[in-house]
Amino acid sequence: GDQGAEALARSLGQAVNLNSATLSFMSSQIGDTGAAALGRGLAKAVKLEVLRLDLNMTGVGDLGVSALGRHLAQAVNLRWITLNLMTTKAGDEAAEALGCGLGQAIYLESVTLDFNGSKIGDAGAGALGLGLGYAVRLTSVALDFNNTRVGEEGVGALARGFGQAPKLSVAEIWYLGKFITAESREEVVQLLGAVSSLRRRHSA
Repeated sequence: GDQGAEALARSLGQAVNLNSATLSFMSSQIGDTGAAALGRGLAKAVKLEVLRLDLNMTGVGDLGVSALGRHLAQAVNLRWITLNLMTTKAGDEAAEALGCGLGQAIYLESVTLDFNGSKIGDAGAGALGLGLGYAVRLTSVALDFNNTRVGEEGVGALARGFGQAPKLSVAEIWYLGKFITAESREEVVQLLGAVSSLRRRHSA
């Protein structure tokens, strides 16, 4: 639960040479307090480059994920992140904070975020994309929005946002039971146009 996460966070904060971390709290009692504590600990791991964090089927929601996102902005050497938020209470506020935080991670290259079954909607997807668009070294994103409130409008806003990331060349998005992908910078630009067109037709 939260106490265990806080104890782990203290250890992470003292691991000054840690460059890779894989942490699974799947189906545990961790909540917002524990997620925020983890963020504080990870931010102090100044050499951390690779983070895999599984919060699937936990009580973590907007408050915890938002705090986590803010702290990850301070993980100055973070390059690859995989974050599993399946079937959590994380929603639009959490997505916005994650986008803002990760967008400030100046060395970030790869982002995999699983929101399947969470509370995120179109506004959150758009805000996430806007934040990731500031990640100047971002080359790859994989995002799962199946079984959420994210639809064509949200994916269109998402793509317009992260399409601004100058080095983005691989994108994978799952939503509404669909899968769209791009595997080059040219395809990312085409994807941006395609999902924007979908949004216009959907809104008409």
